[in-house]
Amino acid sequence: MTPQTARILCAMITFGAAATYGCEKGPTAPRCGGVEVSSPIGPRLGRTRTTQLAASVLSASNPPSAGFTFTWQSSAPAIAIVGTSGLVTGVATGSATITATALECDVSGTLVEQVIDADFATAHGILTDLFASALQNGMTATLRGQMQQAVTQCLTGMNSGNFDTLQVCIANARRGIAAATDSTDKALGATFGLFVDQTSRLLRLQ
Repeated sequence: MTPQTARILCAMITFGAAATYGCEKGPTAPRCGGVEVSSPIGPRLGRTRTTQLAASVLSASNPPSAGFTFTWQSSAPAIAIVGTSGLVTGVATGSATITATALECDVSGTLVEQVIDADFATAHGILTDLFASALQNGMTATLRGQMQQAVTQCLTGMNSGNFDTLQVCIANARRGIAAATDSTDKALGATFGLFVDQTSRLLRLQ
């Protein structure tokens, strides 16, 4: 029996019979302090991409409580739609507020999703371009390692659609290029930096 069904039953029967069902006098809703909505990739979502949101109820004393049923709603379905399980899909550029409501205690929480028209496919192709790889291979071991690590991080961010990860990898690549002291590294880094800048533009990070 769900908590909601139990409360309805308690409301329908007399107090004397209520004891049989473990009910208090009258229906008693769980003590809920609020609903927390979270995304595994942060509040930004690529257009046509999806992400699974999670919702948890905070008790009156704050620790998360389990066993609740949520309904989901988008303030702007033309921007982002959300399914019954909390799966969000980016539809068009803009912002949409996603609301999760716990049925058992009628409290809600929200998360604002920013949908971004990022060109992941083209950006992926730029960073994996053969010429870009050749530039990295010509660098000294230190700079080459930094660029390869940044590229790997960027590709991971593109696959997951995590814009926070993408911002970090772009910043790391630029930082490594700017810190280069070897003359060859400076020249190769300047050219590779053009690939990094184009990737950033395609991902709408600048």
